[in-house]
Amino acid sequence: MNERIDQLRQRFDTEPLVIFMDIKLEKIGKGYAVLTALIRPEFLIAGKRIVQGGVIDVIADFAGVYAAMSTIPVSEEEFHTPAQTLTTHFLRPISGDEHLIRAVALVSDETRGHVIVNVDTYTAAEFAPHVNSNKKASTRICFSKPRKR
Repeated sequence: MNERIDQLRQRFDTEPLVIFMDIKLEKIGKGYAVLTALIRPEFLIAGKRIVQGGVIDVIADFAGVYAAMSTIPVSEEEFHTPAQTLTTHFLRPISGDEHLIRAVALVSDETRGHVIVNVDTYTAAEFAPHVNSNKKASTRICFSKPRKR
């Protein structure tokens, strides 16, 4: 499985949107991934000091898909793991005054055809995964398991 994790680390660093948004893969292992991104002015809603929800979803989606792909020991050149559904509950706004967004993804369920991942989003100042009240958003994503193209 270490070979798969190494492969995913290398792939992550080549994702165009990851590069554009400067998202970092902090940790990855079988069934989990932790990503961070510095909050930039471009992430904020015009005229407001809060991060746009779509930015949070993008970071959660990347965390979720890398957690999901870490459970599938196949070559990414041959397969794709598309999201079927993504539901986010925005619990508290992320202020533009915060420094960092952190997404923590854990695979919660797996079937023959799907991988379900829960992603919790925090800010650096409030990162405490054992305390639910510190969450900024909670996302659940269903990914299809890969099929040959």
